[in-house]
Amino acid sequence: MSTGQKIKEIRLKQGMTQQELALEANINLRTVQRIENEEVIPRSYTLKIIAKALHIEESELIDSNPSGNDQQNPRQGKAMLVWLHLSGLFLLPAFLTWFFEKEHDRDIKYHGADVINFQLSMLALLLPCLFLA
Repeated sequence: MSTGQKIKEIRLKQGMTQQELALEANINLRTVQRIENEEVIPRSYTLKIIAKALHIEESELIDSNPSGNDQQNPRQGKAMLVWLHLSGLFLLPAFLTWFFEKEHDRDIKYHGADVINFQLSMLALLLPCLFLA
């Protein structure tokens, strides 16, 4: 279970709203929403103050699988990220890497989308130059 899911589950068990948790922890409501929706990975300080607001130990909130990797070898995930970024000159390898690995690795899911968006933007900018030259 992810950190965001754990926070939400504990908060609901205690009958707290997101607004009450945000006030108790002295953080922004949007921060609580982003953490619970897994849009961001909370910093250690944020986890400490949320744990204190929920009256639990910080270790109860720690995600046992923080990067979202289902892979046995974490080096393989890093190698895939390197491949994803180095394939920046060619759209197809980046797209294929992202398409087949996005469900196994959260980093590839987000980085891949960024790389593909960048490549498509550059293609849209440079393609007209070929016809103007």
